[in-house]
Amino acid sequence: MRFPSCRRQLPPSLPLCCLALALACLGAFDCAHTAAQAPAGPSAAAPAKPGGNFTCNVIRAQPTEGESALAREDYAAALAFYNDAVAKQTDSLEADYVEAHYGLVRALLGSDRLAEASREADALLAAHPSSALAEVATAAVAYRMADFNGTLQHLRKATALDRCEGREHAMAAELYDAMGYHAIETSRLDLAHRLRPNDEEILRAWIDSLPRQRRQVELAKYLAGRTSLSDRDHAILVAQEDHLQAHKEGECHIAAKGDITKVPFVPIMGETNHTIAYGLNVAFNGKSRHLQIDTGASGITLSAGVAKRLGLAPEYHLHTSGVGDEGAVGSYLTHVESIQIGDVTLSNCMVDVLEKPKGGERLDVDGLIGLDVFGHWLATLDYPNRQLVLKPLPPRPDAPSTTGAEEEEAQPHDPYIAPEMKDWMSVLRIGHNILLPTLINTGKLHYTIADTGASQSVLSLALARESGKAHKDDSITFTGVSGKVKEVYRLDDAKLQFGHLMLPPGSFFAFDLTRLSHDVGTEISGFVGLETLSRLTITVDYRDNLILMQFDPKHDPAFYVGRY
Repeated sequence: MRFPSCRRQLPPSLPLCCLALALACLGAFDCAHTAAQAPAGPSAAAPAKPGGNFTCNVIRAQPTEGESALAREDYAAALAFYNDAVAKQTDSLEADYVEAHYGLVRALLGSDRLAEASREADALLAAHPSSALAEVATAAVAYRMADFNGTLQHLRKATALDRCEGREHAMAAELYDAMGYHAIETSRLDLAHRLRPNDEEILRAWIDSLPRQRRQVELAKYLAGRTSLSDRDHAILVAQEDHLQAHKEGECHIAAKGDITKVPFVPIMGETNHTIAYGLNVAFNGKSRHLQIDTGASGITLSAGVAKRLGLAPEYHLHTSGVGDEGAVGSYLTHVESIQIGDVTLSNCMVDVLEKPKGGERLDVDGLIGLDVFGHWLATLDYPNRQLVLKPLPPRPDAPSTTGAEEEEAQPHDPYIAPEMKDWMSVLRIGHNILLPTLINTGKLHYTIADTGASQSVLSLALARESGKAHKDDSITFTGVSGKVKEVYRLDDAKLQFGHLMLPPGSFFAFDLTRLSHDVGTEISGFVGLETLSRLTITVDYRDNLILMQFDPKHDPAFYVGRY
């Protein structure tokens, strides 16, 4: 279970291009494990055929102090440990030398010191070109910097050097997860855990990949033993364990009347009585509220005031963060017996509630509804006609003729591209965030989040400075779930491309997105916001990581969107 995270109230825009992902394949592991053949990504070459059987030594050593510090995200302690370990290494040919420098790279990445991590990884690889772990360190840097082709290339080299390096399999699983190849992700995590059963980070990722019932058992075993968790993370996992134990058959059952469902948008008005966003009329236990449609959010999030008026009581407490410089905010999860959205019914589902701070509500609307709520359908945001349209997903060729929802949910799948969807864009998705490959001023490839909860498109400060002369702008204030943004900049006369769409030159606001990138795990260069997305018809297939973005000039003749 992944807890819902919150929406940012701001965004940026950029373009998409093909991500060539020729994925390496593994042979059979001696414990009767057969590694799945890795799929090719968009426009990728066919993967190599699997090799033969091979035998590995299982690493059962207990974690070092540095590894434990990394596992609990105490990067200051990890830096101290690995800097000391590096200083003690006198023989660069020793395996301990590579381990120490790999740990230092990880600690620098966790501290968001990307340039230093990159230099350290490059030096390690130059000194040890035949080390699989050095390749994994370089792949970790590439992933954090959103260089996914580079990540893949280094992982392939690591596999060729040492098929038994469990950390390579874990890193590969993270990439496959973002690409939507969940069957391969699960296979790789299983292998990583078997190779390094006492690696706490791998263990937690492996537990998270398991079907619900087994996840409950393994999570309980993990929490009952010795862990490196911080008090906060331990409390979150205990709450997750409680929820797994409280799960009942049919929880959050979702159904719709008929194959095609249309739900009209509800305009959300601003202070000057003009439309600032679009939402849906959602009934909670028969009481209607207007929730803003937010592709930058996950699940359903309510304001504290609305939850109180609905009579919803806290069940599990956690912390939520988003745009803003004032830190994480408190939130809690609670069940709602009945949720009605047009002809769609959700029964006994959990919603996230943002607790009310002293300064007032964190949300200026009743709540948010992420498009991933409709992940069992092809979900279309038809902005020209102001409606949400839900249609059935194309049937998978390998789908069983009859299956219960729980059974189907427990089976991880790789993407399926139906013949009629061959021209759709394959996108990366980390959690609920849809990452759009983006270009600005024909520079290098970056990734932005498609976020209808952001009023306009916003760039990261790093991208703005890379793309032109960004200047500070004190005339505007941005506020998100995590409070106000301290410093806002502006980049003028910028050309933005995302997907197959090219926007006319314009100005973009920019601010520091380091904390968001840290939380997501890769470099986020901005948000494509409602100002741009509301001019399109957008259909998302969450199951297969596919998106279709269409522009019809007849509906919006004043706005020009080119194609390339």
